[in-house]
Amino acid sequence: MKYFVRLTLLIFAHLVLAFTGFSQALPTREFRGVWVATVSNLDWPVQGASAESQKNHLRQIFDKVKEANLNAVFFQVRTEGDAFYRSRQEPWSRYLTGYMGKDPGYDPLAFAIEEAHARGLELHAWFNPFRVNAASFPDKKYAPTHITVLKPEWVLSFANGKRILNPGIPAVREYVAGVIQEVAANYAVDGVHFDDYFYPYAEGPFLGISREDAQTFAQFGKGFPTVKDWRRFNVTETIRLVQERLQATRPAARFGISPFGLWKNGTPVGTTGMDAYNVIGADALAWLEKGYVDYLTPQLYWPIGGKQDYQKLLEWWADQTSAHGRHLYAGHYPGRLGFTRQELPNQIKINRENRNRNSMGSVLFRVSDVIQADGTLFPTLKDSAFRLPALPPALPWKKGQSPAAPAFLSFSKNDSTHSYTLSWQRSEENREAFKRYAVYQLGEYPEPMAALPDGSLLAVTTGEALEVPAPQFEQGGPYWLVTEVGPSNLESSWSNLISRLETAEAPVVAVAPQPLPDPVPVLVEPLQREVFTASPAFQFKWEATQPAEAFHFQWSRDPEFLVLLEEQTEVPDSVTARSFANLSAGASYYFRVRSKQGNAWGNWSPSYKVSVSQAPQQTVTAPKEERLKVFPTLAGGPLVMEVTLNRKEVVKAELLSLDGKLVSKPFRKKVAAGRQLVQIKRKRIKAGLYLLVVKIGEEQLTQRVMLP
Repeated sequence: MKYFVRLTLLIFAHLVLAFTGFSQALPTREFRGVWVATVSNLDWPVQGASAESQKNHLRQIFDKVKEANLNAVFFQVRTEGDAFYRSRQEPWSRYLTGYMGKDPGYDPLAFAIEEAHARGLELHAWFNPFRVNAASFPDKKYAPTHITVLKPEWVLSFANGKRILNPGIPAVREYVAGVIQEVAANYAVDGVHFDDYFYPYAEGPFLGISREDAQTFAQFGKGFPTVKDWRRFNVTETIRLVQERLQATRPAARFGISPFGLWKNGTPVGTTGMDAYNVIGADALAWLEKGYVDYLTPQLYWPIGGKQDYQKLLEWWADQTSAHGRHLYAGHYPGRLGFTRQELPNQIKINRENRNRNSMGSVLFRVSDVIQADGTLFPTLKDSAFRLPALPPALPWKKGQSPAAPAFLSFSKNDSTHSYTLSWQRSEENREAFKRYAVYQLGEYPEPMAALPDGSLLAVTTGEALEVPAPQFEQGGPYWLVTEVGPSNLESSWSNLISRLETAEAPVVAVAPQPLPDPVPVLVEPLQREVFTASPAFQFKWEATQPAEAFHFQWSRDPEFLVLLEEQTEVPDSVTARSFANLSAGASYYFRVRSKQGNAWGNWSPSYKVSVSQAPQQTVTAPKEERLKVFPTLAGGPLVMEVTLNRKEVVKAELLSLDGKLVSKPFRKKVAAGRQLVQIKRKRIKAGLYLLVVKIGEEQLTQRVMLP
């Protein structure tokens, strides 16, 4: 009955609004997230409580999140090199039972995903990549399997008692990426999220990192002008590795970061504060420019006006994300001391005023402040700022497929409950476990192919029926339709349209789809936004995210594409690759592509940069040990490796038993220059020790691999 109650309240929400700033229609697509902090048991769980008690507590939290019309949860699963999930790499968190490594008797992440999806909420796994103690924690209390026990040489310790894994050690970065890959391979997470903890913040008498990593810099920092440049590289390289592993393991999952709200002190002009770029090694603009993240959620925890003016900072971040074709979901701290009741609604209003610059939503820190019974924030959201539900935005650059439309939408009246029941059937074509239905109520008959108006989304539900109170059904708009929303947030075409004004169904318009998200093509070669090559020729390959009528590409030496070297429009939809030759030594080139759909051109893809070495006629060979990198393999998963190529070459790979017998189907493919991922599917290959033989041109590389 919770939907009945919620829809009843909607009748009055349309008539009397608490804040006049939200008298306009609310957006149908808006990211509305909330952080659920498990570190120090801030939001959940109660440490040492029974498994059933912890489960009930989380159910109550998710019920309130749904009631507030939020649509995504950032659930903290790794706080200090620990796990809120079953892991082969890291021990159970002490925040579950009071003892690190002790099994809580259930799998919290699996349970959280199941409960979130049952309510139509996305579940993003929130990780702290480097932190190994959130507070002073005696060594003797670490589990024997904790990474600080197994690899004490990887740890940086500071005068304030904090410790982190040393990002300057390449093996640490690989380890962190492997931790995320394990979760992505074993859990149906909708995304992976990092917060702002990289190198340590200054706090009290501790002024931040100084020379604690001097020895590591001497070992690995050659070629970097300063230690700060090297630290920024270490963080960015970790993010690159995570994005790469996530793309290989769960490509539909979103990857985003919530950096400190100030990129640099004094940027934008008129703002001052801690400099994340120089102090903690966080270069958020580099993450955008290189295409490593799908969104940013800067922690804009300040009010409008003052030295850290929310509006100035929001607009600056929106400019950065928009310029690089990514989304901005602003981070808010509504429970901060001194904030007025109007502060959060006013900030959300600013977010929406910048939607044309990819400001697409909000994330609230943290859930306890949102749902507290004695506060004003919950009714502010439920009755005003978020008085109607919203669907999370789709990401045009991510692969995904729209579900098939629901069918047989109908309604029936229930006199005993003074309500109406809408019901429909799911298409047999749709098999995804995570399903959501968007229920629309319309005041006018919609034209085929027309965008449904903001303010018409009445409910998001996971079942094939919805109970609507009689006043809402009889006094609201007369037309109803339903769509299904897939895990990648792509929406199906419409169900049949029904009307309460007619005893029979209104004309069926199931073939009339709501406009799909902008069909920006996705580059599949190269995978990275910026690549280097020693070859005077380079090839791009792309895929259409929606059926395309034609493509249009541009090739330039100018990152703004004001002066073009080559341009082709109306490229047939069967052509999805283009090679460029005679590249000049030492030069950089830029490529972008867009597609036509419905006789209209969509937005451009992000631009891809290719830089040519100073002497392309001379082959610069990577050291043999760096030409092949094999990633840790998960049980039953494919063997994933990275090959480094100086030019486009044929790569052959096969698995042999230790006595030389072929056990896998041989892999053979032409692979582009640069660092590229190659997969060998496991199929029926049993666990054990094998020989991996990789041939790159005339060179053969052999490595032993263990398949779990």
